Amino acid sequence: MAQGWRQFLVLEPVQAEEHEPTSRAGKHPGLTWHDHLVMLLHVAAEIEHGLMVQYLYAAYSLGGPDAATPERQSLIKHWQTSLIKIAKEEMGHLLTVQNILCLLGAPAHFGREDYPWTVPYYPYPFRLEKLTRSSLACYVHAEMPPSITAMLKKYPELSQRFAHFVATDKAEIDRLIKERAPGSVHTVAAIYDDIIGIIGNEKLIPDQAFDEESYVYQASWDDWGRSYGPEARLLDASGSSKEDPHRQREANVIIMRAATRTDALAALKAIGSQGEAIHLAPGRVDELSHFERFLKIFQQFPEDWVPTRDIPDNPTTRKYNKDDAVYIDNNHARDWATLFNYRYRLLLTCLTHSFRLARSAKAGEPNLRGMVMHRVFGEMYNIKTISGILVGLDLHESGTDASGAKFAGPPFEMPYSLMLPESESDAWRLHREFLQGSIEVMELLLETAAGTGRDYLLALKALDHKAIASIDAVIDGQGSKRT
Repeated sequence: MAQGWRQFLVLEPVQAEEHEPTSRAGKHPGLTWHDHLVMLLHVAAEIEHGLMVQYLYAAYSLGGPDAATPERQSLIKHWQTSLIKIAKEEMGHLLTVQNILCLLGAPAHFGREDYPWTVPYYPYPFRLEKLTRSSLACYVHAEMPPSITAMLKKYPELSQRFAHFVATDKAEIDRLIKERAPGSVHTVAAIYDDIIGIIGNEKLIPDQAFDEESYVYQASWDDWGRSYGPEARLLDASGSSKEDPHRQREANVIIMRAATRTDALAALKAIGSQGEAIHLAPGRVDELSHFERFLKIFQQFPEDWVPTRDIPDNPTTRKYNKDDAVYIDNNHARDWATLFNYRYRLLLTCLTHSFRLARSAKAGEPNLRGMVMHRVFGEMYNIKTISGILVGLDLHESGTDASGAKFAGPPFEMPYSLMLPESESDAWRLHREFLQGSIEVMELLLETAAGTGRDYLLALKALDHKAIASIDAVIDGQGSKRT
């Protein structure tokens, strides 16, 4: 799934004019500043998408024979909850980036390349892998504030809080990162710094570049973020929290809409800071940053037992001539992985479609956009459920692969395209086609499925038939003629 913009990413900054911001990727002479900004937002979207699925894969990998004691099970459950909540927050970042693209008159972008891949700005090469000390080092690095060393020197109370990080963890994390990604590596904040520098410059991006009428097309927290805000807290007379801040809900999904340059800057700063910087400032410990949450898991990660299942890195239903991808050659597991890919594609297609449907009614009232969004939440559940099934299925018909993996895993394989047809009727037909393809795979699985897996398939198949009937009604209401 090659991206055409990659040829325009220049690794070394070009000489900038006085009014132009410095950038890690210099603007190609064949691009306007608006083009360059949209391109960087596409990169940011792929980074958020990539981080989200890697965190989910790591969460689904937890478990296995070593996690048998109540204490270990409790620790693993805590880690898994934290990873999934961070993934949900990355989803919020991904949606907010789409809102900024919409504000700039650019189409939504939910794509990413299949593994293995890396692009400029990416903090480390993309890889679906079980949770290890090495992968955690990557996650800590990705979310780490670029100025953390200076920050810790400035605030003694922070230095005490992060004493172990300074004394031990940072050197180990740097070493593990270099083993994984030799050469220059970035933090997620790097691309947002560059985007903010460009979008905040009126000489590069004039006011007329922002389409305030796009506001109604954008994702909102009311639609996507319900129940994922920080919990209400008891405050004392001075307004300070009376509770332990570390006991607060860990997920706080940020989804911000934008109608102006100021709105866009505020949104970008909010999602950039959730991963790292602002939360480390004194007095801002009510919500742990992604950096702090990953660092906590890194420090707790055991050396004397394995907290994960025997699943492979980069599982795939396709035969690649690459050592990085592991083919699922157990037919039954591969059929479940194919079903997973259908549901993942349905999720991405629904996300893309939701940005093309204007809000035609108040939030909570029946409308086509609401119908698509309802399917997004349904597919999130399906992805979680099928992942849980896959990590318990044999990877091979017998034995293990060269890496020692025994069980399969969710492949998160990207389709060849996420582009929607121009006609709305044809876009709905695309949804129908994916549902029908999913049903065909389920019918194949039902020939041998038993127990809870069979119950799930029967329930999902029934829901898909209802969804197809609803889509047919939409198509009939729009007329069969393609416009």
